[in-house]
Amino acid sequence: MVLRVAGCAGHAGFGVTPGKRTPADEYEWNFNNKVILAFEEALKQYEDVVFLRTDDRTGRKDISLDDRVDKANRWGADLYISFHHNAYLARWGTWTGTETYTNLGSWPDAERLAGYVHSRLVEAYGLKDRGLKKANFQILRETKMPSILLEGGYMDSIIDIKKLRDDNVLRAAGYAAAAGVAKYAGLKQKATAKPPMKPVVQKPAVKPKEEEIVEDGVYWDGKKMARGQIGRIIILKSLPLWSPEKKKHRELSVGDVITVYRINKTDNYKYEVGGGYTVSNVKGYVRYEQAPDDLIEANKAFYKNDTK
Repeated sequence: MVLRVAGCAGHAGFGVTPGKRTPADEYEWNFNNKVILAFEEALKQYEDVVFLRTDDRTGRKDISLDDRVDKANRWGADLYISFHHNAYLARWGTWTGTETYTNLGSWPDAERLAGYVHSRLVEAYGLKDRGLKKANFQILRETKMPSILLEGGYMDSIIDIKKLRDDNVLRAAGYAAAAGVAKYAGLKQKATAKPPMKPVVQKPAVKPKEEEIVEDGVYWDGKKMARGQIGRIIILKSLPLWSPEKKKHRELSVGDVITVYRINKTDNYKYEVGGGYTVSNVKGYVRYEQAPDDLIEANKAFYKNDTK
């Protein structure tokens, strides 16, 4: 008996589907497409399975959910997988993780399929396991076969986007989903198949404590970053804070932590600390710490979108 697998890359690319993109204007469909292409390639390594893709392979046309569902139902698919990547606030943050959906209610076959696929998907992405979830999605509700919807990671996460931009990771995700399907259906690998080695996926680095973005801004070591901040200086020995008129404004004390907005390379690398005030870059008197690039990027995005 031949297993009939249907699936789609969620939405469409090239700006066809409004809003489905990263804060850097990368289209979700492009990530989804790379995963489903690897999934299709991996399925060919197994016996007695055929695949039907219900979306537009070029990404230039957004096939409606009605049409996707109807196509799978008419074909008599045995199972359906919809490939997606998540979003939260459409601005950079540190929310993260992989999750898999089945329809509301009890659907034992779909839930069993979801379990086999999800565990392998989490390993492939190397992101937080957000678990198995339920939702009233049309693609799950109206298909007549066990159906699941995958959310590989967050497109607007400074953590997850590193995975989504890595084709090796997306290819591993496609192979992982196929392995889950094979486990669910008891598929046997072709005797002549020589599938490529599974790409090595690096585990994400542990996020430094207190580096996060929440509703009211980006936090670095527990302190909210200011608009335009690039770093900070720690005062090691007392020295002056200079006014915009280049007059001594006051004495800075040992242990003071001062926000830095710019380093003036044309003026002896003075630290610009806001309002035209500066601190001299004197060796042994100050220690400069540059904010992590991802936090600077997230902070710019936060203030760009901040309407308060």
